[in-house]
Amino acid sequence: MFSMLSAIATVLLAGLGYSTLEASTRAWVGPSKATVSIDDAGIVTIDVTYKNAGKEPAVEFGDDWSDDWSATVATSSEQFDFSSDCRSDGLKGSCGEWAVSWQREKCEQKAIFQERVAFPDFEYKHTKTGLKIDKGDRNRLVLVQGCFVYKSNITFYGSVHRTAFCYFYRVGQSGSETRACPVANSAT
Repeated sequence: MFSMLSAIATVLLAGLGYSTLEASTRAWVGPSKATVSIDDAGIVTIDVTYKNAGKEPAVEFGDDWSDDWSATVATSSEQFDFSSDCRSDGLKGSCGEWAVSWQREKCEQKAIFQERVAFPDFEYKHTKTGLKIDKGDRNRLVLVQGCFVYKSNITFYGSVHRTAFCYFYRVGQSGSETRACPVANSAT
């Protein structure tokens, strides 16, 4: 009986050890910084810097930057509730609802779709331009959502990993750095 319990404990500990090894060495791709600039015509440029913070390359790597959008904040206060004080443009609902919906429908369901590699410790940058806003309206937000989809060779069964992110920038704020949305940020 004791040897059977010992064998079960050994198998469980080996599995736990492998899980720890896997988590500490696998690829982990995510954004490290996002900035926004608005030219005189109100055209928004969004720069997102990202990297693979893991120790393994992210293979079959793909990124999706299909959603940048604007919203209106119902208060001039710097502090606001993302779900109740912020409404996305185009009748998409509250900022919180739209951001979470995008995360669930566009990122969490996305299959591997590109054949690139994101190597550890390198910084990558993606620039997106096109959204137009009134740069004088301090109750406007610029939001960017994106998704990284990839595999790491160390993970069991070729698991697909996804990182969803959401950042916002309030028009007229000092500096160009965005802030992370309080929702719709995840990594698997």
